[in-house]
Amino acid sequence: MTAIQTFVQALQIFPAGFSAGLGILGVGLYIGNYVLIALNRVDSRAVGYFLVNTLAASCVLISLSREFNFASALIQLFWISLGLLAIAVRMGRSARAYKGVQAHAACRRPLPACCRRRARRRAPVPRVHVSPLRGPKAKGAKGLTLPLQ
Repeated sequence: MTAIQTFVQALQIFPAGFSAGLGILGVGLYIGNYVLIALNRVDSRAVGYFLVNTLAASCVLISLSREFNFASALIQLFWISLGLLAIAVRMGRSARAYKGVQAHAACRRPLPACCRRRARRRAPVPRVHVSPLRGPKAKGAKGLTLPLQ
């Protein structure tokens, strides 16, 4: 017996109606997730987006136990693995950022140069407009734009 047949038999523990319902739920989750992105209600870089996508792919994969389609199973496995990878990356990144903030807050020392550079890239830069002949100008005026240091 191949690994695919074993996998399909393992998924057949669910009743037929339950599997079909899970497939419909998965499709609904996919569609709902993409509608929320289109309406700017969800950030496509957020962990929640990947959680919903992974859950939707899992539901559709379970529904394939009754009417197995190898290509569909492969794409669902791809979405599940990609979603889990994205969640792990985002969770690791936020944990590292949280630890860094806590460590610097505890010692009350200035941030090291690497952290200052990273913070500077994310923070909005105040700018002043400079005319070569008259000096600083009002915002929106034409002239050379320099960041304030």
